[in-house]
Amino acid sequence: MKEELPYSLSVREYFETGKALLPSTYPGYRDISEEQVSLGGMAAIKHVSTASLGIVTFKQMQVYLVEGSTGWVITCTVRLEWWSQYEATFDTIVRSFRLLD
Repeated sequence: MKEELPYSLSVREYFETGKALLPSTYPGYRDISEEQVSLGGMAAIKHVSTASLGIVTFKQMQVYLVEGSTGWVITCTVRLEWWSQYEATFDTIVRSFRLLD
């Protein structure tokens, strides 16, 4: 997701703003991990969490990036029991992120 921000935010501020919305958006939301990473030469935050919708639990990886007043969130989601099958693919998707001229 690409988002024009109303004002410049650090990647940490953008992440914390987005993370604060997750519990009200996803029932059964639970943090698993967060990590500062570099992606395409940009500072980023990789966040992994779970959420339950009915009887199904999902696991997702979100990577937050900011350049100027533009923010991006790359989101990869799968059923919890399939996470190990898709995690490497999700990492490949995330690592492929580049800003184009």
